[in-house]
Amino acid sequence: MTILTQVQQVEIKYPSSDPDAIAESDIARDRMTYTVEAANLYFQGRSDV
Repeated sequence: MTILTQVQQVEIKYPSSDPDAIAESDIARDRMTYTVEAANLYFQGRSDV
């Protein structure tokens, strides 16, 4: 059995800008809008969400 004694730190690099838009098409935008609205309705009675 091997026991890990040290944890290696890994630097995470986040891009400062993204050349692609999130909603690249009308269908993608509509689906994202629907998903957000459905989630809002589903969790509307919860204060912890």
